[in-house]
This record gives sequence, C-alpha cells and structure tokens, in this order.
Amino acid sequence: MNLEQLQYICAIYETGSINQAAKRLFVSQPSISSAVRKLEQELGFDILLRTTGGVQFTERGQALVRYAKRVAEDCAAISSMSGQAQRKFRVLAPRYSPMENAFTRLCAELMEEEGFDRYDLALLSTDWEEALITLSENRAELFVGIMPGKPNEISRLKEQLTAFGLELTELVRLPLSVKLSKTHPLLQESPFPFEKLADYPMVEYRRSPSLPPPVMGLQQLPFSAPKSRIRVDIGNMRTQFIAQTRAWGVCAKLPPAHEEKNGVRYIDIPDTRFIIGYLRDPRRPMTPLENRFLALLKEELSFLEE
Repeated sequence: MNLEQLQYICAIYETGSINQAAKRLFVSQPSISSAVRKLEQELGFDILLRTTGGVQFTERGQALVRYAKRVAEDCAAISSMSGQAQRKFRVLAPRYSPMENAFTRLCAELMEEEGFDRYDLALLSTDWEEALITLSENRAELFVGIMPGKPNEISRLKEQLTAFGLELTELVRLPLSVKLSKTHPLLQESPFPFEKLADYPMVEYRRSPSLPPPVMGLQQLPFSAPKSRIRVDIGNMRTQFIAQTRAWGVCAKLPPAHEEKNGVRYIDIPDTRFIIGYLRDPRRPMTPLENRFLALLKEELSFLEE
C-alpha cells in the first residue's frame, strides 16, 4: 500500500468515477484502475463495485476512504513541516508562450542547483472550472489565466472565487487581438474591417467542442461567430495554419518578434479589456518557487506595458 493508491481512492470517491479521477489527477485511467486492483489484492477485499453504470464503493471501501483522507492530510502536514512543500510546484495555465517561457526559465535555473531530482515541477493545461477545483483541493499552487477585465466582470469572478477560498491577483492588462497571416487580404483595408472576419474560417484552440474557450469571455465578441470553424489542439499548429491560409483566430497578444518569426500579424480588438492574473489560496504562505515564477512571468509580459 502506498500514498498514491490512497490518493486515487479518494479522488474516485470525490468525483464518482475512475475517468473523472484520472482527469483530476492528470494520470491515465488504466493507471488508476491498475493501482486500485493491486490495492484490492493486497487488502483482500473489494473496494469498488464496477458496473455498466459506473463504480460504487463497498462498505469496506467507504471505510477505507475515511482512513485514506486522514493519511493524506497528515502527509501534507508533515511535508509542510519538513520544507518539502517548497520543492513542489504545479502551475495551471492556458497555452500562452509567455507563461511557458517563464516556467521553462524557472526549470532551467533550478537545474543548476544541487538536488534538482527532488523537485516536483509541472505546467498543466486546464480550463477555468477544473482549475478552481484543483486549487481548492491543494493539488496545484497557482492558476495563471486570461480573464475579462471590466470592473463588473472582475467583481463577479471574485465572488465566485470566494466560495472556493481563492484570491485573484492582477498582473497586467492586455487587449485581445485578431491573428492573421501577414498576407491576409483584410490587412489591405483601413480601418481594419472586423465585421468581415465572419466571411473567413476561424481557427480555435480547444481540446473539445464541449469545453469553454481557453480565454474567458471570448464567446462575447460580436465577430467570433463565423460561418465556419476549425478546431486544433496541437501546440503551435493554430499559428502555422493561420500563417499559411486565410483563416484567423482570437488570442492574447504576443511580442512583436513572434509576428516576424511566424509570418502573422496581430490587430488589437477595440474596447476589449482583459487581464492576465493568477489565482491561489491566500491562506497558504507564498513559496519561493511561486515568487520566482511570478517574477519571471512579469518579465515575459513586460512587452504589454511598453
């Protein structure tokens, strides 16, 4: 028996399914299923009843969950006392290169230190709702996201966060931009005709059409209802696709060097007020890893303040 197996059991109990537990813990469903079966063999009783309608906990399984929760809480407290918590850093974020660059720089710095193998570092892509649950359950330290920046919208966000015990801190304000190929015919018109974008395909970065857009509030833009859409979820494919076609996308602005390197242009969308900010539990002291990552992220975002 090990702590990881107990964490899997707790996650299955809280989410109601092995599949949802796997998503929450960022592991594969077969890995969780195999770990649970091994634990059942070791203990000599069934923890779960597996049916076509999902899973249910046996009476002994429910008792195990109660003990497992206590063990997990005690282990977290011991890790905090020993200082091991400062070696663990998991940040949640949408795919946005300044965030990725800041995380890469942090890892590069830590690689120069003795004992890098004892760090637990992860940059994980997730949506807003999943991030709230992950942070509130102390399974990540930060969520850095792009959020609506109007005062009434920020107030609504903060109200929602209160229920999860989380706090929003603003880093920088930014406009959203339309991304097009540098040879796109609409760039020949002045002022830029945003209303004509609907005549061209829109490229979205989204893991599933059922999930919300990675940028909160994106669906509110009047011209983001084109006649056709193309969905991709592979790294830089959206940028490459836009650069080579007449399709377009809506995204957070990137440094000017990105435009030249990738053959694209960014057109700021008028009257869009968004922020890049981070969410965390204010009751927990900020660790050195969090502070250093946020400092590096501010450097990566400095082009927005120029």
